[in-house]
Amino acid sequence: MKPAQAVCRTRLADGTLVTITATRRERAGRADVKCTVPGDARVAERMQQAVRLARHTEATIDSRDQVVLAADRLPTGRDWELAAVLADRIVRGVWHARGEVVANGWSDAWELGRVAGHDVADGSPDALVGGPRTSASWTAIRTPARACRARAPGSRCTAVAPTMRWAGWK
Repeated sequence: MKPAQAVCRTRLADGTLVTITATRRERAGRADVKCTVPGDARVAERMQQAVRLARHTEATIDSRDQVVLAADRLPTGRDWELAAVLADRIVRGVWHARGEVVANGWSDAWELGRVAGHDVADGSPDALVGGPRTSASWTAIRTPARACRARAPGSRCTAVAPTMRWAGWK
């Protein structure tokens, strides 16, 4: 079942949290994603672009609903991008979170399933942080992509599934 609303948080460099809320509603001829960020339309445009590109990693896309993403205040940097993508996936029922989600990460290649990141000061050990897997605190579940069926013998082809989980979850 898809929730009507989802919330993800991201920790900024100064240690404060920004809350990104995703609301799902009937599309009715409107854009598939709408974003609002107080004080900066360029950040709202980047949020919309990141979410749309990240949807390219999903096996199927249901375009019957519109997702409205809103940040409670102006985020700095790009660490908030993963939180926006996850909020979008939660509200559409693509990813199921267990409890509060705090996520930091960004990408220049969302459509390829790549997420960059760094350690976050004062970050929770349960936070999802993008980047190379240098910590056992989280794992990205990787599954063969549909496009990989025709790959060359011996080559490796994987894509990040729309599911992430903390390593402690079974």
